[in-house]
Amino acid sequence: KTYKSIRKSMPKIGRKIFYNDRQYKVRQHNVLKESLVVVDNEGEELTLSKDEWQTAAQPVPKDK
Repeated sequence: KTYKSIRKSMPKIGRKIFYNDRQYKVRQHNVLKESLVVVDNEGEELTLSKDEWQTAAQPVPKDK
């Protein structure tokens, strides 16, 4: 895979995802390791591996 295709497959920075019944916001990508740094509402940071972020539920966008 190329760098661009890996990055494109990852949730965008600022996107909200649910992991382990908690909501997190994507803060940073590490494309080479295919991992994400996410932060919850209390400021706790967590690094998710590719397997972890792929199983995380992404909230359905609100209708405009």
